[in-house]
Amino acid sequence: MNIRNFELLFLSLLLLIYGSADLFACDGSCQGVGCNTASMAFAMPRSSITADTLVNLMNSGAKVALVECRSGEQKEDLRIPGAIIARDNEPEETIFARLPSKDTMLILYPGLEGGNIASMTESLRKLGYLSILEYRDGVYGWITFGYEPAKGELP
Repeated sequence: MNIRNFELLFLSLLLLIYGSADLFACDGSCQGVGCNTASMAFAMPRSSITADTLVNLMNSGAKVALVECRSGEQKEDLRIPGAIIARDNEPEETIFARLPSKDTMLILYPGLEGGNIASMTESLRKLGYLSILEYRDGVYGWITFGYEPAKGELP
């Protein structure tokens, strides 16, 4: 390796180390102990799926629960079969009381008139749910892909 290549490699490594230094910095959450260990914090990615993947998961026998994030004003009850309804004007404690155990994979989707699945995903992660997928096409996508929705009384 000639000196020029070695210098470029060395500079690249320095830049890499310098650029990632704050990834390994203390985040200030060392309660009662000194900051002798580095800690890392990073955002959990949000994952989305298609209607066919949703059906495969529902038919797989895995512990899966559907959660429809619905606008509080939505009047029509058209949903994916088996979904737990979570209205955005409902207290979180009420919604969380209806959810299954934390080892269940949750699949969130928006209702007919919208619903904030990003906010619900964040709230559920703070509660300890880690297996969360989003089906962003919602009921409209479900019907578009040829699947039958559930109809009935408003829960």
